[in-house]
Amino acid sequence: TVDFTPDLRVLGFTVALAFVTGLLFGLAPALQVTKLDLVSSLKEDGSHGGGRRTRLRSTFVVAQVVGSVVLLVLAGIFGRALGQASSLELGFDPDHLHVYSVDVALHNYSQEEGEAFFQELQDRVSALPGVRSTAVAWVLPMGFDYLGTSFPPQGNGSVDEEEWISVGLNAVSPGYFETLGTGLVAGRAFSPGDREGTPPVAVLNETAAAQLWPGEDPVGRTLPYGETGHQVVGIGRDGKYRSA
Repeated sequence: TVDFTPDLRVLGFTVALAFVTGLLFGLAPALQVTKLDLVSSLKEDGSHGGGRRTRLRSTFVVAQVVGSVVLLVLAGIFGRALGQASSLELGFDPDHLHVYSVDVALHNYSQEEGEAFFQELQDRVSALPGVRSTAVAWVLPMGFDYLGTSFPPQGNGSVDEEEWISVGLNAVSPGYFETLGTGLVAGRAFSPGDREGTPPVAVLNETAAAQLWPGEDPVGRTLPYGETGHQVVGIGRDGKYRSA
């Protein structure tokens, strides 16, 4: 996550750097002027070579002004983007949230070995002082990865594929919503009893639930995903899932 709180150390370093830079670049021309022979300079300015130097200096001045204006515009755009980002509703609480990415496939883990690894990892991290909850997920919120599919609106008969609802997918462990601080508006979250060998279940966000079952309560309904479908057991708050 990005912390938008101003850092006094960075601010002090920036002010000091700006002061030293302004002093050096302002002092150098002043020292040059004190050593300048005004009579010779006036004579050179009247010559052809002096005219070229004058035009060159004018070009440099114009380029500096244009560059300064561009930097000011970019700084304004960046500042406005930061202001909007600080007020963005993420749908989860980023405070005291630590995220780590591990790809066990790089070590040629089998599915069983990978599941055992992540279970042991959760157990060890959960035992650390100050850790309140842990979870594992395929896709991280505000990341660059995306998994998705589409479903037809439920209960309305057959519809054209163009009217199907695009839905993002994620596979998460129990404790996911608690760890992220994502609230539920209906039903329940995943529990340790939701495991392989039991009926598959799903949790939808508010937008997906409203689009798939408009005007109806989707909790207890079957989402047509997989061979047997997934029973909807809960509805979570909407959030920001992708950085793009």
